[in-house]
Parts: sequence; structure tokens; C-alpha cells
Amino acid sequence: MKNIILLFLILYFLLLFQTGFLNSFKFAPNFVLTTILITIIFEKRGKIFGLTSALLGGFLLDIFSGFNFGVSTLSLVLLYFCLKLLIKLFLKINILEFSFFIIFGTFFYSLFLSSFNYLSGLMFLSQSSVFQFNLNYSTLVEIGFNLGLGIIVFYLIKYHGIFRSLLLK
Repeated sequence: MKNIILLFLILYFLLLFQTGFLNSFKFAPNFVLTTILITIIFEKRGKIFGLTSALLGGFLLDIFSGFNFGVSTLSLVLLYFCLKLLIKLFLKINILEFSFFIIFGTFFYSLFLSSFNYLSGLMFLSQSSVFQFNLNYSTLVEIGFNLGLGIIVFYLIKYHGIFRSLLLK
């Protein structure tokens, strides 16, 4: 319970930093998504701390985003299950596999977010808009930022043991 409250506070302050301070920049990493991806990748098998982080992070992103409520949560939960299926194929996570998971997670989160936002607009708002998913420069820069941030945290966790007690319990 203590870890869940600590995770909620960390995600909340990362989201405030991301939407408050970094909102003035054109490009910024998605700290909440990167934190959730890292908790999913490094959680012990059989634990659901990654799912808890996806639910909490999705809830916070839903509150602060302009998307329909529930879209971020649904996207992150679906991403959790997709990543868990992929992680079962690998026995030990190295830097190359970790980088693949961060790139995969960031790309598919953007895709799921666009898809679910479009579908919720069709179902609840009776919009007749066209589905739009743009893999443009800003998406690629966000993937690069998330990858760089993720690699730094990967080395802190894997080789220095920082955050290991929080993630792997």
C-alpha cells in the first residue's frame, strides 16, 4: 500500500512537471509514460504493480489531458497487456530489448490513444470525424526523449540498484 501511494505521488508530480513547466517547450518527454513503461518492464513475474501504475497514470493523464475521459487509462492498460505478452518471450532484459520495449510502448501508446479517442468520439459525442494518427517529427522526437530517459533509468536500476526496492517488490 505504501508503494502504491508513493507511486501515485511520483506520477502526480511528474505529470505536474510535464504539463506545467515543460508545456512551454515544443518537445518534451512523456515522464508519466516512461515511468509506467519502466515499472511494467522491471516488475517481478506474477505481480501487478505495473498494472496498478498503468491504472493510476492513466487516471491522472485523463484528468489533465484534453482527451475523452478513460481514453488514456484504456490505452495504458492495453499497452500493459501487450508488453507483458512480449516480455514473456524474453528471459533477461538487456539494453537492446529494453530500448525496443520503450520504442514499442511509446509508439503504440500514441496509436492506442488516437484510436480510442476517435472511437469514443464516435460512440459518445456522435462525431463524424476521420481517424487521424500522424507519425510525424514530434512523435519521433518524443520516442527519442523517452528512449534517452529510459536508458538513463535502466542503467540506474540495472547497475546501481536505484529504485530496485520500489519496482521489484
